[in-house]
Amino acid sequence: MKNDGDFGDARKAYVGIKGSLGRVAIGKQAVTQEIISNPVDIFNRSGTPIAYDSAGPFRLNNLVTYRKQFGDILFSADAQFDGNKGSGGSDFVNAGVCYKSDLIYIAAAFYNKELEDDKDENTLGVTIAKSFESLYLAAAYQNIEKDNVDGSTLDVVASYFINETYKIKLGVSKFDDGGNDISSGNYNAYNTTLEWHKTPKFRTFIEYQVKDYEYRETNDQIMVGMRYNFDYTF
Repeated sequence: MKNDGDFGDARKAYVGIKGSLGRVAIGKQAVTQEIISNPVDIFNRSGTPIAYDSAGPFRLNNLVTYRKQFGDILFSADAQFDGNKGSGGSDFVNAGVCYKSDLIYIAAAFYNKELEDDKDENTLGVTIAKSFESLYLAAAYQNIEKDNVDGSTLDVVASYFINETYKIKLGVSKFDDGGNDISSGNYNAYNTTLEWHKTPKFRTFIEYQVKDYEYRETNDQIMVGMRYNFDYTF
């Protein structure tokens, strides 16, 4: 493919084949680690989950993926071999398993990423989520080892339908890059959202978020907006 299969800034662009043995695809697509991030990705801003967003992968170029569903269990594996190790790129291997039913959601995944100067990043993540009619609870944790420095991410979220129209969402996050000086980006974050659901697909919202950095000034934001979800098949 032109440009060595590099799809640039495209959000997703991949091709594959799916059958009784599973699905294999190649291109720019979501990584297996999304089974860790998806259950806590409930807010309206792009930078969520808050702690995971500072460390975890979402979509990668030049990625080969395999997915296979066994009833309520999903097995997933990825590999990226872009040949740029040590020059700004990295090879990447990611695998995980997820159990999803009406009762509960549980997932675990591990990835290894080759960094520059022959350094490695190894991350193990786990997630659990549960719905209780109008109440939804979820938590995701990652242990991150990068060049023998241990870090972590933690996202805990909750949402509750006050009635058929209004929904409140709360989130607490903790990001730890393993640093203990002014160069560290460690923070605790808090998110509060109130949504007005006009229809199942359309909602307006007001969202307030605080990032309380350990070695930097606190950052807080308020966001007001609208969102329309749609799904088109052709």
